[in-house]
Amino acid sequence: MPSPAKPSPAQFAAAMRRLEAAIAADPGNARARHTLALMLLERDRRAEARAHLEAALAARFAPAAFALGRMAMEDGDLTRAENLLRASGSAPALAVDSAFVLAEVLTRQGRRPEAAATLDWVIAQNPPSPAPYVNLCDLLIDANADAALAVAEAGLARFAKVPRLLDLYGRALALLGRHDEAVAAFRRIPGRMPLAVLGRLLDALRQSARWDEEDAVLAELRARLARGERPEGAFAFPAQAFGFDGSELRRISELVMAPFAEVTPLPPRPEPRREGPLVVGYLSPDFRDHAIAHVFTDTFAAHDPARVRAVAFSVGPDDGSAARAAFVDAARPFVDLSGLSDRAAAERIRAEGTDILVDLALYTRFQRPGIAAYRPAPVQAAWLGLPATTGAPWFRYLLVDDIVAPPAHADRFSETLIRLPHGYHPARRRAPLPPAPPRAELGLPADAVVFACFNARLKIDGDTFAAWMEILAAVPGSVLWLRRAPDAVTARYRDRAAALGVDPARLAFAGRVPNLEDHFARVRQADLMLDCLIYGAHTTCLDALRAGVPMLTVMGNCFAARVGASLLTRAGLPELVMPDRAAFVAEAIRLGNDPAARAGLREKLARAVPASKIFDPEAQARALEDAYAAMWANRRA
Repeated sequence: MPSPAKPSPAQFAAAMRRLEAAIAADPGNARARHTLALMLLERDRRAEARAHLEAALAARFAPAAFALGRMAMEDGDLTRAENLLRASGSAPALAVDSAFVLAEVLTRQGRRPEAAATLDWVIAQNPPSPAPYVNLCDLLIDANADAALAVAEAGLARFAKVPRLLDLYGRALALLGRHDEAVAAFRRIPGRMPLAVLGRLLDALRQSARWDEEDAVLAELRARLARGERPEGAFAFPAQAFGFDGSELRRISELVMAPFAEVTPLPPRPEPRREGPLVVGYLSPDFRDHAIAHVFTDTFAAHDPARVRAVAFSVGPDDGSAARAAFVDAARPFVDLSGLSDRAAAERIRAEGTDILVDLALYTRFQRPGIAAYRPAPVQAAWLGLPATTGAPWFRYLLVDDIVAPPAHADRFSETLIRLPHGYHPARRRAPLPPAPPRAELGLPADAVVFACFNARLKIDGDTFAAWMEILAAVPGSVLWLRRAPDAVTARYRDRAAALGVDPARLAFAGRVPNLEDHFARVRQADLMLDCLIYGAHTTCLDALRAGVPMLTVMGNCFAARVGASLLTRAGLPELVMPDRAAFVAEAIRLGNDPAARAGLREKLARAVPASKIFDPEAQARALEDAYAAMWANRRA
C-alpha cells in the first residue's frame, strides 16, 4: 500500500492547535501531550516537547517514558535514559522498541555483553526491521567474528538486500580470512557501493591476490575521495598499501578523523600539576599477543621511573598471553578501559593525572580513536600504530625519525614531528635463538638460494610480486619463501608465477610456529629477505635483523615504505637500501648470484647490529623520555 501523504504545513499547524486545545481543556490528557511533544520534536522545539513529555510521564503514560528515554540518550544522560527505557519496556506494546534503544544506551555505557544479550532478545521477537541484526553484528564483529557472521547470516535470511547487513557480513568473512567470500558479499550490495565498503573491497581483493581487479576499484575510490567523500576510519591503515601519495594519505586521515571533531573536549585540567615524574599514558588495544606488544614491551618496561611514570591504558581484549602479562607487570598501573564508553575512558585517563597521552593504535583492530578526541591529557601524541599522519588536531605530536619523515615531507603531516635519534621503531631486547631447523623440515631445498618475505598479504601488490619473479628468473634454482596463505591465494600466486615464466614449484610457504623464537630461528635459513615496494617491512625487518639475515628494501616515497630503510640504516647496512625498483631487482640478482657477497653481508650484519641501538630498549626509552620532556616544556607554545 502507498504511504500516507505527509501533511502540509497548514495541516500540521492545525493539528497542533487541536492538540493544544485538548490539553487546555484537560491538562491531564497524557496521550495528547505525548502526540504534541512528538510534533514539537519534529520542529526541533525540544524544551516544549520535554515539558509535555514530563507531564505525560507523571501520569504514568509509558510512551512518554520511551520518548524521554530517547531524548536522554541523545543528551548523553545515559543513566536516566536506561531507567526510562526499562520503565517503558514494561508496557508490552513498547517492549521491543524500548529494548532496542536500551541496547544502544548500554553500548554507549560500555556494557557490551548486556547490550548483546538485549539485542538477542529483540531478535528472538522476530522484529520487522533489520536494525537489531545490524546493531548486534556491529557490536560483536571485532571481538567475535564467528558470532557476528552467524548474526549476519540470520539477518540476511530475512532481509537479503540490506546494504549495511551485507557490509557487516563481508567484514566478518574478511576477519575470518575468507576474503574471496568477502569480495562476493560486498559486491552483492545493491546500487552505488558506499565509499567505506569500496575501501574494504579493495583490501579484500589485495588479501586474496586478485590484483587485476584492483585498478578499477582504486580509480573509483580515488575519484570519490577527491570529491570529499569520507571513508571509514579503518581504511586509513590499508590505504598505505595502495600507492596513494603523501598528500592523498593526509587527506584520507583528515576525512576519517573529521567526525570525531564534533566531540566536546573535557574541560582543561587545572594547573599547576603535582611534582614528580611525567605521567605518560600509552593507549592501545594491542597489549596482547600482537606485533605492537612484541616490539614495545621492553622499551615500556625500561622507562626511568624518576622521569616517567608509564601507564598502560588498554582498550583491547585480555587474551591471557605472556605479552599481556608483561605489560600488566611493567605498567604503573595497567588500566583496562575496554568496558567504558569513549567519554568515560577519557575521564579515567584524566583521573590518572596523565600529562602526555600517546596513542599506539588509531586504526588497528579494536581501535578507539574517539577517546583521544576528548583531549584527556594536556599533551597528546601518536606513534607506531599508523605509519602516516593522524590528520587530527588533538594530536599535537607524531613520533618519527629523519628517514621515515624527512624535513622535505613535513607538509604531509598535520602534527609537529618529533624525530627520535635511534629510529622510529622500537624493538625487544636480543636474546639467544634456538638452533635453526634443517631446510628439509621447512620444505626448502638444501642448496638453493632462498629469497624470503614474511610480510602480510596486504603488502604484496602485483608489481612487487612481478619484481620478485624477475629476480627468481635471473637466479637459477632460487626459491621464494612466503607466509602460508589460503589455498585460493596460493593458487593465484602460483598461476601468476607461471604466467611470468617462473616454475610455480619455486614458491615455498611457511606455516605457523608455536612462538616467536621458533620463527626467528627458521628465518635464519633464508639467504636474503626481499621487501615489498609500496608498504614495506616493519617488524618483519626487525625479525630478519634479529635472525642475522640481510634484507633488501627500497627507499619509498611515503612513511610506510621507508621504515625498512630506517632500520637498515641504523643497523649499519645502508647499502641494502635501494633508490628504486630497477635497482632493487638488479641488486637482488647480483646478491643471489654471488655467495661471497651474501656471506660478507651476514658477517657485517653480525658485527653491526650489536653495536647499534636498534635492540637497545634502554636507549630507546631515554630517547622517548627526552622527547616527552621537550613536549611538556613546549605545551603552551
